[in-house]
Amino acid sequence: MKYRVRCSQLSTLLDGCGKVRGKLEWKDLSKMSDSHIKLAVEIFNASRGFFSQKIQTLDMSAGIEHEPEAVKMLDSSRSTKYYDQYKVVRDLNAPFEKSNDWLTGTRDVGNNKETIDIKVSTDKNVFDIKRFAKLEPRYIIQLNGYGLLYGTEELFLANILMPATFGQIHKMVSSESYISMLTDEMQDMLQDKLENNYSYDHLSLSQRIQVKEVPKIENFEEIVQKRVETLNTWIENNLETKYDIF
Repeated sequence: MKYRVRCSQLSTLLDGCGKVRGKLEWKDLSKMSDSHIKLAVEIFNASRGFFSQKIQTLDMSAGIEHEPEAVKMLDSSRSTKYYDQYKVVRDLNAPFEKSNDWLTGTRDVGNNKETIDIKVSTDKNVFDIKRFAKLEPRYIIQLNGYGLLYGTEELFLANILMPATFGQIHKMVSSESYISMLTDEMQDMLQDKLENNYSYDHLSLSQRIQVKEVPKIENFEEIVQKRVETLNTWIENNLETKYDIF
């Protein structure tokens, strides 16, 4: 295919499926909804060098900042050695993307048998809620995409509790409605209190890591292939012929 879809975009590509556990159901594989058209436009423009500005929240930035340490924690809890591989893959001199005819993407860690996607939480309430929540369909679809790219049968989502970053703590201190009334000493005490609350150093690895198995989707490759073909056809008929000035 001329235009591939990133694994992180697959939930949009497959928007409209009746089920994402076990098997995908799709009545009309040639249908393009508004969300599919938006995805097609973004992929087409990105291929020409036009990207939308992505604004990261502090929580998103914290996940990126903590991911290397989260991989080390995962290694410690599972007796794996993924960190060295993780660093090499993210080196600028190493290939970062993996692609086939329909998909492209880079998993967090894995081997020939398993693929693991890491999600970082910096709030224990959020972490604990995720422990008991059902797997979100978008993550099931994304992990199946990685499984297809890397040829792995076992898929896992790792939820890892990490300390709040300096930026998050600073925002919490600054957002206190009465902060202007506090002395410098009181502000320092508040920051120390928040840093201690969000450090989690007293918790064991088993209390900070939960790994959930992600189910494989039976007809995933077939549906994805047909959906990407539909997307390519729509781009060729509606964008390339009318708006491609290159």
